[in-house]
Amino acid sequence: MPLGQAVSVGHARRTQAASQAAQATEATQATEAAEAGQKAQGAAAAPAPESGRTEAALVTTAGAETGGVAFSDSDPMDECDFVDSAHDANSIQSITFFPSNAEPLTYKRPQDPNASLAHLWKLIESGRRAHKKLRVVERSSEASAALATPLAIAFAGNNGYDHSCDPAPIKFSTKKLPDRVRKSVEGVYYLRIDEGTHDRHGHAYVPNEREGGRVHFGEPGVDPCKPGSLCSGKFPHAINPEKMGLRNKGKEPHYVCYASHKIEIVVRLFKHTEDGKDVPASEAELINKICNAYPLPQRVGDDLADNMGLYLSLQFMDHLHSTPRPIGANAFKQYPQGGFLLEPHESPPCTHNHGTVSSYEFSMVRGVATIRFNLKRTCTTANLRDNIKWGFFVLNVHAMNPYLAGLDGFSATSLPFRIKSVMHNDVNANDRYVCLDDGTISKSPPGDAR
Repeated sequence: MPLGQAVSVGHARRTQAASQAAQATEATQATEAAEAGQKAQGAAAAPAPESGRTEAALVTTAGAETGGVAFSDSDPMDECDFVDSAHDANSIQSITFFPSNAEPLTYKRPQDPNASLAHLWKLIESGRRAHKKLRVVERSSEASAALATPLAIAFAGNNGYDHSCDPAPIKFSTKKLPDRVRKSVEGVYYLRIDEGTHDRHGHAYVPNEREGGRVHFGEPGVDPCKPGSLCSGKFPHAINPEKMGLRNKGKEPHYVCYASHKIEIVVRLFKHTEDGKDVPASEAELINKICNAYPLPQRVGDDLADNMGLYLSLQFMDHLHSTPRPIGANAFKQYPQGGFLLEPHESPPCTHNHGTVSSYEFSMVRGVATIRFNLKRTCTTANLRDNIKWGFFVLNVHAMNPYLAGLDGFSATSLPFRIKSVMHNDVNANDRYVCLDDGTISKSPPGDAR
């Protein structure tokens, strides 16, 4: 079988013209193909054909059935080695075939551009270019399919969303402490997230209401104001009267964070004293207890055991479930770009990500740990799917130290909150309102913010 037919069979799906050209020469060269098949079957080394000749041609992957040279079942183009011109990457100068049961066979391009089979080489070059483009499309399709698979599963769920598609909760690695040490830690020390819900006098921030009703714009004798009230610090941002459902015409006060503003989370370590008070503590106390229980040789290779590393994650708490759980990007009607909800992008902790440190791992120093981040613009309550749009978000902070990760008190969850894109529709700048001891609502000066 001549070179033209050997290549055209290898990529017949790509060019009908190559197949027709091969069929035109099939009848006159059948004898030569049979002789070539007999030589290959006898395991004799096939001589390199002369330039432009078609003797000693190969047969296709079906050659094993016809007594010829057998190729593997992989893409025929992958069974070839092309040598391009030094001046033109699209000009093939020679082709080497690698059959599985014979020596490699090399065909060189005729030097004469007017040779009888020169047009076959142009068809081969055209087929090779098409093959390269096909490979690019295949790779893109595979990548798109990998991204679309979780979406396809999620969209098949209940009313467009299935909680079973949410990421699995992260299981932190744990190690046991001696009982006497564990009893001196668990139930004594605990983590707490700072929440700016009160001013420095202990008065709670509340929505802007007077005499039981919200002040409306343009009300006679009253300065225009907005319904919300800022909180103290950068978490949560504000407290607003929020609608609780389509059938519920009333509104209830809820804490809100805004994608337009940075969130700053401060985590502190506390401990219970014998007289019933909660006082600030240092992580050095815990590390010393661990080091005394397990000397350095027993802690070699475990860097997390020598510090108080923390990991933060955004989780979901809806009205049907009381326990927080990780959020999947499929929970939103408008899919977040790249599937990320936070900026910088969230990722698993280093213990679950081949040692790569996440942007949401942070360390405690002298009993205090701080982390700052932003929410993506599409990560909002309004963008949640319809059957969960009245849900709440929470932030969870978990200790990564293996000796503490499994103990009560070393996982802290924030208050539930909603997420909106911008603040200016709800709150005026520097407007804070508090509920005084007598139940009245009063404007709080900026200096009273903690």
